[in-house]
Amino acid sequence: MTNENAPDDVQLAANFDNIVGIARKIRVLRWIVGLKIGLTAANMVE
Repeated sequence: MTNENAPDDVQLAANFDNIVGIARKIRVLRWIVGLKIGLTAANMVE
């Protein structure tokens, strides 16, 4: 996906967008997993 003719700034911006997108996905996945663990723990207590 690297373009030899692209300026460094453009390449950095693209990489940053990818990193931010991945970080968002990880955050959402962690939130969902945490929610499931929390619900499971709550059910065990009852």
